[in-house]
Amino acid sequence: MKKTLLFSLLLGFSCLGAKSIEITFQGLVYNLIVESEEDDPFDIEKPYAIVGSQKQSTTKGDIVIPQYVEYNEKMYPVRAIGHMAFFNCTKITSVSLPEGILYLIGECFRGCSGLKSINFPESIIELGSRCFSGCSKLTKITLPSTLRYLDEFVFGGTGIESIIIPDSVISIGDGCFQNCTKLYSVVLPKSVVNMGYSVFSRCPLITTAGPKGGGYSIEYDWTECLPENAFSNCGSFGKKDLVFFTNLRQLFVHFPSQLGKEAELYQHILSLQARQFDLLTGRIRIFQIQE
Repeated sequence: MKKTLLFSLLLGFSCLGAKSIEITFQGLVYNLIVESEEDDPFDIEKPYAIVGSQKQSTTKGDIVIPQYVEYNEKMYPVRAIGHMAFFNCTKITSVSLPEGILYLIGECFRGCSGLKSINFPESIIELGSRCFSGCSKLTKITLPSTLRYLDEFVFGGTGIESIIIPDSVISIGDGCFQNCTKLYSVVLPKSVVNMGYSVFSRCPLITTAGPKGGGYSIEYDWTECLPENAFSNCGSFGKKDLVFFTNLRQLFVHFPSQLGKEAELYQHILSLQARQFDLLTGRIRIFQIQE
């Protein structure tokens, strides 16, 4: 996630040579990005505002981020929540984000253990690494159809119970849902082409994975192949959770299923000469069939 790492440094502004002004508007701190000496790699039209670092002791209750902030009779659109902006603000209970916001930068709500709800407008492109890590009371979210990137450990340790990943998402980072002990249902779209390691590790209620409509803990739309590392370290998967690929990784036979009539096919596959494609630390295994 090189883009995220760059953008997470934006609060320091030195990496972009940006000129900024820190202001307080309606009780919250903002950084106004007026101009930069170099091109902004995120191609955000200037000027704009980023939510800055808040005081943990005084930031509490329901937080409403406005669509614009005003300074010297000029309006600045809010385009991002800054790095660690609300870090460990444990007394926050809800957050309302405005239309037009594009990025939630790394760790922006990390450790907000009292956060119960947040909306995601139909403009957000990326959720940065660990931005909701440790938000244990956050149980329900609806992701926007504009979202492209879920970075590392975004929802690690949250109380999320179920989630539908929109078909705009192309990448899910390492440990994105790690240690989500209440998570029991996930829907993954075929648009996801890159998955990091241990995305669903330490999620004890995630026990199976398979195509949509099969009643699995994780249901997906992939019909030709699964992204590498798709289910790495899913330690709660059953012993017969297997995915078999042809040597071109184009077609697959998926288990678990209630073997029944499929037992003969299952035994046939096991009898083929196969090399291990990826042994995951859980009990799910992926093989590539040598035909």
